[in-house]
Amino acid sequence: MPLNRREKFINADVDSEEDVAVIDVADYKTLFLQMVVAVANLSAFKVQYRLNGEAAWLDMAVAGAAFTTPTFPVTRASGDLTAAAVGSGHWCRLDVTAIHQVRIRAAGTSSSVTLYASKG
Repeated sequence: MPLNRREKFINADVDSEEDVAVIDVADYKTLFLQMVVAVANLSAFKVQYRLNGEAAWLDMAVAGAAFTTPTFPVTRASGDLTAAAVGSGHWCRLDVTAIHQVRIRAAGTSSSVTLYASKG
């Protein structure tokens, strides 16, 4: 297995939709994300994936229902991450079998997002 099973990403000024993290998940089956939102609530949260480094990004989970009523590839979630409030109780678990990279994007009003990722 590759190293760096745990990573931390910070975007201290999330406004319009922008990247929070790009996470290499090749050779892993599960990605667990924990998020801390500060300053202002999020207005969007999007999980995208690609099958190799040259492929286009495809949406994995973009709507609130993807997190409140999880179905593959979102296996569990703490709630609607697309409107995550200020606080630290936000998380989701993803099945990333056969995926090369996962990209996390968010939008807010000068929101601060700290994302912790654990791969297994």
